[in-house]
Amino acid sequence: MPRQDDKPTHPDSVPWIRQPSPIPAPPSLGQMAAPKKPAKTPPTFVVPHLSDDVFAKINELVSHSGAEDHNSDELLTAGHSACYNGEDEEPVTAENPTTAEDTMATVDIIYDENGKVVEVVPAGQDAAPETDETVVKMTKKEEKDLISLRQFAKLIPDENAAIAFFEQKRWGDTPTCPRCGSESVYRVKSGQPMSHRCRPCRKYFSVRIGTLMEDTNLPVRDWLLAIFHIHSARKGVSSHYLAKILGITQKTAWFLLHRVREAMTQGDLRLGGIVEVDETYLGGSDSNRHQNKKQNGSWRTRRLMVFGAKQRNGSVVASVVWGGITSELLDAVRGAIIPGSTVMSDGEIAYRYLPNFGFGHEWVNHSVGEYVRDQASTNGIESFWALLKRGYMGTFHVMSWKHTHRYVNEFAFRHNAGPGNGFRTIACVLEKMGGKRLTWKVLTAENRLPAETK
Repeated sequence: MPRQDDKPTHPDSVPWIRQPSPIPAPPSLGQMAAPKKPAKTPPTFVVPHLSDDVFAKINELVSHSGAEDHNSDELLTAGHSACYNGEDEEPVTAENPTTAEDTMATVDIIYDENGKVVEVVPAGQDAAPETDETVVKMTKKEEKDLISLRQFAKLIPDENAAIAFFEQKRWGDTPTCPRCGSESVYRVKSGQPMSHRCRPCRKYFSVRIGTLMEDTNLPVRDWLLAIFHIHSARKGVSSHYLAKILGITQKTAWFLLHRVREAMTQGDLRLGGIVEVDETYLGGSDSNRHQNKKQNGSWRTRRLMVFGAKQRNGSVVASVVWGGITSELLDAVRGAIIPGSTVMSDGEIAYRYLPNFGFGHEWVNHSVGEYVRDQASTNGIESFWALLKRGYMGTFHVMSWKHTHRYVNEFAFRHNAGPGNGFRTIACVLEKMGGKRLTWKVLTAENRLPAETK
């Protein structure tokens, strides 16, 4: 309780000093500490020809720039200037000029065509661009290019939509004659005999000409749907299954699938860095053959060697090695891997010669149960073989030796393209169809290999 001889003082005007209980009598007024200086508030500005909304925006910019230390604040103005001296004096006007040491900066005041203030931004900073486009974050399925059959049917509802999609991916906005390469073409209104005609060579053409779709009666939509199903199944799609989906014969589906596989060639893809290499063999066991079909000799002569290389956490290159001998296997390695790379392999003797060709080489000895040693391992490429073998035994059951390279290309292309089955993935296949042909006569020609006739 305060003493009776002291004058009562309002608690808001004098800060009492807290003491441990019991609380002693308060000190006299002469002993009291001086009241604390109130917190500084952002300065205001006097620019008579600006409206109130501009004043509010400028004061907001200043307050956000750090009102606790006005000596280091920067007042943002441009177009119109309003200054302050960093202390609690009056706003800087003509009657209260500033000195060279005073803080001064500017803001840009943006007007519309009617002279109304649209935005106040810091000096040197452009206003936010006006655009109708909204940035939408992609979902995980969109990032992986995954779509459902219902989405495919919604986006490609008919043949016209399929043709328009193919034309856009092949030609862009400028159709080109596939025969002479001229861009001086026009669209035939009737669409007969084909959709376009070239002025220089006067030839009719369509988007199919010069691709693997040439001379086919199948709708383009069926081709796109087939590519969609090929990429939807990790272990491949059989011709019998595709025939049921598209409502065509098995022979037509088989021909279609091989032409799509022909487009999935790997080209000049070469791997670098840490690369795992391995080989596998495709073909049945002699014990499962009938007596009149049994083959004599080593099991290596009854099976087809497939070489594969997989960049660590990357792409796969696979090819058929017809002879299966050391020199051909080394040629496959040199064609698939960039010299100077580090090659990881198993104990195959052929790989021991890799250092002679400029490759680093580490290997694991599977015969003694060694599968991983430091960074040496072939588990990555062997996981690719697992998919290929599951497709061979569970989906196709039989792979003719002369067509095996196309099946291998399909599995390698699907692995490198990722899990997607959407239109970005379909477009990659369509782009690789140009400049290639595979006729029925060539596909079914009797060019059997000597090893297959044994």
